[in-house]
Amino acid sequence: MRKTVHSWIDELFRDDMSFRTLSLAMARVLARRGLDSLPLEKPEDWSDWVVELRSAKSGYFDARSANIELRRRYCARYDCGPSIDLS
Repeated sequence: MRKTVHSWIDELFRDDMSFRTLSLAMARVLARRGLDSLPLEKPEDWSDWVVELRSAKSGYFDARSANIELRRRYCARYDCGPSIDLS
């Protein structure tokens, strides 16, 4: 079961952490901040950067759809019983 679920996660979430997705999201964050490149040192407001990066990634990857599909596959294979409709 574990191997199967891991393969689904790898398939459904690979774009979330892909170099292309992260690069495009970081480019958005840099543009919003008026920067041409990443600072050489970690900024003091790094937590704000992380929030902005997550928001920027949402335009390139739909985590909600991936989660719904993962649950659908899991429940179809392993019968997780009655549940609420997430669509």
